[in-house]
Order: sequence, then C-alpha cells, then structure tokens
Amino acid sequence: MTADEAAIKEVVAQLEAAWNAGDSVRWASYFTDNAIFIHIYGGQIDGRAAIEAAHRQIFDTIYRDSLNNYSLQGLRFIRPDVAVVLVRA
Repeated sequence: MTADEAAIKEVVAQLEAAWNAGDSVRWASYFTDNAIFIHIYGGQIDGRAAIEAAHRQIFDTIYRDSLNNYSLQGLRFIRPDVAVVLVRA
C-alpha cells in the first residue's frame, strides 16, 4: 500500500468515526468548499457548509445515535493527484 492509499484509507476511517460520533463539523471537514455531495435519495448538496448543515440536521434527528461502517471497496488513481474511491456504507 502506498502512502497516498494509506492516507485515503485513513480519511475513510475518519469519516466513519465522525459519523458515529454524530459530528457534522468533523464529517464535513473532509469535503472542499465547492464539493458536490449526492445523498442516498439522489439529491444534490453543494458546498461544505451545506453538507455540514444537512448532516447536522440528520445527526440531530433521524440518524441520532446511528452507527455506520465504511469499507473501502475500490481505489483508482486517475491522475497522480486525483483518485476515485468507492466506499460501501
């Protein structure tokens, strides 16, 4: 495993930990300011602030105290600085 692959694996682990802590700020911190997030119903959320707000809302309501398990299913670098990562939740 390369250092970049290990770093991506660690990000996935940190996302899981943030979800399981119900920490929307920490969870959203892994997204860029201009990120596009497609949620489980296929809708789109634009930007880190909106991603954080949406997750704060669900962590406070329907997903309060929920636990998630993320497993890395696939990882492919399409450029040295860009990877496509498939994570099963």
